[in-house]
Amino acid sequence: MTIDQRGDRFRGRAKVRNGAGEEVRITEYADSAEEVITAVKAKAQLVWGGLFAEVTRASTVEQLAQLWLATVADLKRQLAVAENDLARASVADTRGASRTVREEQ
Repeated sequence: MTIDQRGDRFRGRAKVRNGAGEEVRITEYADSAEEVITAVKAKAQLVWGGLFAEVTRASTVEQLAQLWLATVADLKRQLAVAENDLARASVADTRGASRTVREEQ
């Protein structure tokens, strides 16, 4: 992330990758450096889907691997919840459909 001052406002810029790996450029303006950092991170979370990790030249492969593994675990949890919700909705829909068929006969 780069931050520079433009008059009495601050500009923050960053490049992040979305879930598909495409680069997205973010630019935000605020009244202070702290506010612009918060704004850029908030937008980055939206682009990435809730995960924001700052990667610098000092970042280690181990840190990135741990972050990736945590992300995969979270995605698996989200998928399991979605599959359960879908299964429940299908069962409820099937039960409703069978009642409708019986009522029509």
